[in-house]
Amino acid sequence: MKIFSKTPFPKEFSYNELKVFMILKKLNIDFITQYPIQIPDTINNRMITYYADFFIRKYDYRTMKCNGLDIEVDSEFHFLTKGRIRKDEERDEELKKYGIETLRIREDDLKDEEKLKSLIINKLKELGVKIKEWFLTKTLYTTLL
Repeated sequence: MKIFSKTPFPKEFSYNELKVFMILKKLNIDFITQYPIQIPDTINNRMITYYADFFIRKYDYRTMKCNGLDIEVDSEFHFLTKGRIRKDEERDEELKKYGIETLRIREDDLKDEEKLKSLIINKLKELGVKIKEWFLTKTLYTTLL
């Protein structure tokens, strides 16, 4: 697996991606936008490049591997065809083989900011990312250790 250097800022965000961007900033989580991830395609003997809408790195010092969380923002039209859903499931499984989990955020998840925050935080905790949480003036600030 080859992971390129980060892209500083995408050309433009969709409205839904902008909402996720703002939530990640509020949570003080380090992330990279439009992050290219290359994995080998053994059938066609070439490399496949996937672009993560938002990528949060997790470096495992015991195994010396860089894993992470790919956050994908899917609009409602994204789920209109079964072929698209199947393709996304295959992509997610392929990335999982290389230690990259995928969190798919639907439009419904964007309606409630607190729900979205807890989706992201719970997924990071599930992946073993140590999160230090504290409350300051009734706002949750989160820092990845």
